[in-house]
Amino acid sequence: MNQNENKKTSGATGLLGLNRATRVGSWTVAMTLIVLAVLVVINLLVGALPTSVTKLDTTSTKLFTISATTEKYVKGIDRDVNMLAVLSGGTMTPTLEAFLERYTALNSHIRIKTVDPVADPTFLEKYSEITTSGNYIIVESDLRYTVVSVDSLNYVYLADLDTSIDTATYQELINNTTYVQYYAQYGVDLNNATYYFGGEQAITSAIEYVVTEDMPHIYVLSGNGEGALSTTMTDMFDMVLMEYEELHLGEGNAVPEDASCVIINAPQHDLTTAATAALANYIEQGGNVILTTAPANTEMPNLMSLMADLGATPTTGGMLYEGNANKYVSSPYVLNATVNTQHDITYTVYSSGYSMIMPRAHGILLEETLPDGMTATTLFSATDAYTVAADGSETDWGAVATGVILDNANTGSKVVWFASLDAFSDSAVSTYGMGATYYFTIATNLLNDGYASTLTAIEALDVTEQPLTVSAGATLWLGGILIAVLPFGLILGGLIVWIRRRRR
Repeated sequence: MNQNENKKTSGATGLLGLNRATRVGSWTVAMTLIVLAVLVVINLLVGALPTSVTKLDTTSTKLFTISATTEKYVKGIDRDVNMLAVLSGGTMTPTLEAFLERYTALNSHIRIKTVDPVADPTFLEKYSEITTSGNYIIVESDLRYTVVSVDSLNYVYLADLDTSIDTATYQELINNTTYVQYYAQYGVDLNNATYYFGGEQAITSAIEYVVTEDMPHIYVLSGNGEGALSTTMTDMFDMVLMEYEELHLGEGNAVPEDASCVIINAPQHDLTTAATAALANYIEQGGNVILTTAPANTEMPNLMSLMADLGATPTTGGMLYEGNANKYVSSPYVLNATVNTQHDITYTVYSSGYSMIMPRAHGILLEETLPDGMTATTLFSATDAYTVAADGSETDWGAVATGVILDNANTGSKVVWFASLDAFSDSAVSTYGMGATYYFTIATNLLNDGYASTLTAIEALDVTEQPLTVSAGATLWLGGILIAVLPFGLILGGLIVWIRRRRR
């Protein structure tokens, strides 16, 4: 081979080497771009997966694991449900977001949206019970809505007091030396507490409430100058999820079949004959009634005939005065009623320390012989009552009822009669406290068979030991993968690649 041929061969080889390097470099760039594209696609696909798949529940208490009861119920919902997280700043914590997304993963009808009430103050106009200072979850459908406080999802059970309080209140208690000493004096150990996460209970029950077609329904009689229920009372009804609407009983009208209770709130005019007949028929068919009256109502024959047929009549002569100075507040006509603590309506409220203050009341007299199946129970009473008529004449009634429940075992009907309208006004609440409102609400709930979730198998999680932590088992296998398996795999893979390249 001559010199020129050597030069040609060398030049060809150089050109071939250059082309090979170019091809290898181009191939490497192409493969890198392909790998990056695949990773982007995989990331998008994974991002579209539900959190039940992408976010594993590694907590020892299975904090983010939805129970079989909730899973079965939520999957069967065919009505749109919106969960509106009303949060300062409009951002959910990772914990709350992961928990709520378990629900959206079960059913496409359930959606989550976050709202910043400060940035969008008009949003709160529809929800009067929400303030910008708190964090809430509004669960709503086209039927109704309910509000769940985020703070209420976590609570503390105090064994010595047999009561539950939210975690914020509990922290205030244990951080206040005065409270700690006070409870210790009565043998209460505030540290004897159990932490619970009740998120699934609260959210699932709220979803059930907003999608349930037929709810216990209260009707408030109107058309006879009835007093409006106080704002405090209606707020209380909203809080305990009792639905109510006005009812006008005109000629030929009957009490609706979905009525679980009718409230008659001290009408200014006597009931019509038609309304009286409709209510009497409703009671005979097992209907429930709550009646509040003022002394002026005792002169209304149609209204009082309803009660007379049940075995109860009013005292005459105007409002009651209390002769026992220990049983009235500020004035003899502001009765601090004696409470029968042995009834379901009164026991819980009275044992919580609330009195029943009844201004401008009249008395209720119970017949010795009641209608068949009827039982009359005095709930509230005056101790030494008397009335003063317009002409100045006094009538001594002695101990007389001011609140009763008439219960018919044959029909199931219950009628509660409160003989004081002023006890339940907003002004009475500000002056005498919430006692009367609580008694009224408990009575209404009892007669209304108030809403309660049917999903009783859902229990709160005890998170006392390890709230929101990774379990020991999960720590072990995650640590093993991240600390040993993954680094060793990368080193081994790199070593194999290096050896192969050296052999070339």
